Amino acid sequence: MAWFAGWVGGVALEAVKIWEIRLRLESPLILTRRRTETGFLNPLRYIPSTTLRGALVTALYREGILDAGQLGRERRSPEVVASPAYPISHGYKTFPAHPFIGVCKQCGENVGVPRLMDLERYLVDGDGFGWRGCSHRAWKFLHPGEFLPIVNGEFRVDDGRGRKEVGDDSGTGDGKVPVEISSVSVGISKSRASGVRGLLYHYEALSPGLEYWATVAVPESFNFPRNGFVLYVGRGVSRGFGRVKMSVVGERRVGKISPCRVLYAFSPTINLSYNGEVFTFPRSVDLSWAGARLGLKSNSVVKVGRVFGRMMWISLGWDLGAGAPRPWVVGRAAGSLIVLEEACGDDALGALSYLGTVENLNGNPLPGFNMMMPLQELMTHAS
Repeated sequence: MAWFAGWVGGVALEAVKIWEIRLRLESPLILTRRRTETGFLNPLRYIPSTTLRGALVTALYREGILDAGQLGRERRSPEVVASPAYPISHGYKTFPAHPFIGVCKQCGENVGVPRLMDLERYLVDGDGFGWRGCSHRAWKFLHPGEFLPIVNGEFRVDDGRGRKEVGDDSGTGDGKVPVEISSVSVGISKSRASGVRGLLYHYEALSPGLEYWATVAVPESFNFPRNGFVLYVGRGVSRGFGRVKMSVVGERRVGKISPCRVLYAFSPTINLSYNGEVFTFPRSVDLSWAGARLGLKSNSVVKVGRVFGRMMWISLGWDLGAGAPRPWVVGRAAGSLIVLEEACGDDALGALSYLGTVENLNGNPLPGFNMMMPLQELMTHAS
């Protein structure tokens, strides 16, 4: 029996639960920015929400948790929503760096505004940024592309930033695993027992042993697996790549939200639903859909005043029904900061942190974007 959450626009919505999950790579994972004639290069350091959701829905269908009818409905009206999966480093969950934090390239000192609660004062009250920095001025800003832990409400630049190693808490070996592996394969002629010209294949992949974390929203009626669930993510699955073991850490709940004006983009932001045009962020967000999925009644609409963050090309994933990739669009990178026109203290704003919005691409709904959270909720995520 499905649990009824509420009505939005005359449509009945099923209640969802939010689970925090861990992902551990058991074989090399190919998720790359570039595809060349001879292979895949420049692996991503995180798993996009569209990729993770596709792998999860496929696995749920494979294990019989979803039937064919539910699988079709997931394409037409998505109920499963996954966040991007970000690395775990030295036992800490990491988050995309915001635009106002960096590191000195000469001495390694943190510069910028690492404390989360300082951001609201600087961006809203106009106090001007109290940059913490050194005298060298050889600063490298970490947004976008770097992922940092949050400790005591402050972004911390990992001592191992930039190395080709990250911490591994498994207790095996020397405690470290390589972030990337590179391999070159050559086609062999059976008749000549030698390499075949033109069959050189090169790929770069993420190493087995790496761990990631994410949140997943699934209907309460689903018998969601807790531990030992296997996903197949990325390219080359038929050749043994992309085997990922998933485990559930626990359920996430939305708490009381204090009035705030600054939101943190936990996922990339785009807007595909405004008069058929594409914008890099939504000008306004109706909180009724996200709130209703968690049983929260809301008619709030928050309006965006300014956005601080880099624009970047964003893949909209793979269309399983059409068997073809969706297009790339320009959006704002995860870690961007969104300043609202007016303060909002609606609890449904916390639901937006986990559910985001559903964008519309030529009639096809796309979940997993515009997951924007208050700074206080970001600190809750880090705990």
